[in-house]
Amino acid sequence: MSGAANTTTQVAGARTAASLRREERRGFSVLGMSPITHLVLLALACLIWWIARGMVNQTLTVENAAEVHFELDPRLDTGWAIVRQPAVATTSLDLSGPSAEVAAFASSLQANKGVFRYVYTIKPSDVERLQIDALDQTLFERELAEFRPEGETLKQAEVRILEPAAGRVQTVRLERKVKRDVYIVTRDRVLGEIPGYKTTWAVQEGFAVEITGPSSRVRETSGEDGSPSLRLSIVDVNQLVSNKSKVDAKDRESVLRDGFTENLDLVLIEGVTILRKGTDTRVTQVPVRFTFEALKDYVETPAKDFPVSVIMAPWMLEKGVRFEGVAKQVNVLMLVLRNQVIEFNESNVSVVLDLSKLQLSELKNIEQPEGGGPGTRRARQTGLYYSLVINTSRITEPRFKREDVSPRQFVPAEEIRLVWIE
Repeated sequence: MSGAANTTTQVAGARTAASLRREERRGFSVLGMSPITHLVLLALACLIWWIARGMVNQTLTVENAAEVHFELDPRLDTGWAIVRQPAVATTSLDLSGPSAEVAAFASSLQANKGVFRYVYTIKPSDVERLQIDALDQTLFERELAEFRPEGETLKQAEVRILEPAAGRVQTVRLERKVKRDVYIVTRDRVLGEIPGYKTTWAVQEGFAVEITGPSSRVRETSGEDGSPSLRLSIVDVNQLVSNKSKVDAKDRESVLRDGFTENLDLVLIEGVTILRKGTDTRVTQVPVRFTFEALKDYVETPAKDFPVSVIMAPWMLEKGVRFEGVAKQVNVLMLVLRNQVIEFNESNVSVVLDLSKLQLSELKNIEQPEGGGPGTRRARQTGLYYSLVINTSRITEPRFKREDVSPRQFVPAEEIRLVWIE
């Protein structure tokens, strides 16, 4: 009996589990679906929701999405220029369409600046009545709606770019192009030197140029006097001489003796055209004539003391004038040709105090003897110079180290006193 009881219990337990499975099957049967069908329908519902979500239209404004460009009609190129702005102008775009496509195009615009832009071509009719200011400039304005869009082919067909609203004005500064004669700067553009020679250079005579370009660019080339100028590119004169010697198969001394003309590059200016004056021929180089003068071999003489003599006026001789304060000797140092150093001596060089043109009537504050009458007279003189008398047949073209020194005013004399008895 106990065995029967045990068997009954196990059967009852098995019946309970089976009944649960039958109830689950009955539940799906009531809905008419199997579990697999239910899962498929759920997946389809999610897919439909996702597709519907992507097809919902939206309007999106993308800031700084489009560049704004002005360009000149080719017919205006010779007379007008656009003043370049420090940064490219941009504007927003209003997009409309399915959310997914709009979002994708917006991302593309932000990642690739300049793929979409608005362009306006300025025509001759646009500039006919513009008011020009003192700088030859004017402000040009146009509604963004008048611009043509470029880059629409980059977007998907479902995306629409809305027309710009009224009032979105875009501006650009225009300026006149001018033509001016130009001065070519050659000073300080040639480096180096040829030992023993003085080098000079100048633009070939008769070669003249003019520049044409935006007025602001032309003004940038102008110096303090307002005249436009162009600079030569820096060159080395030693290299020029070496090149000329090789090209012409001439020795260096012949090149220096004959001189030569070399075409040198100009420093170009962006936006400015350089023309041979009176022609339409563009210029990037100018012919420069180089000449070389052999320097004479000057050397410094030994410093030497020379005695001083006074050249007197006739009245001084009559009155027996003597002099106080006159130096007995003056030290002389000169530059002479090397082969003439031997001539630097008292036979060819003299130091004098020249008073030959001093008149008695010119003397002021003559000291008189006490009580007047006969006695010693004294007159003081300042501002006098010791002079050099040089025999130029023996010492030719003498020079001095200081530019303010000359034979007539070699060195200043201190106060000189003229003394005589009446």
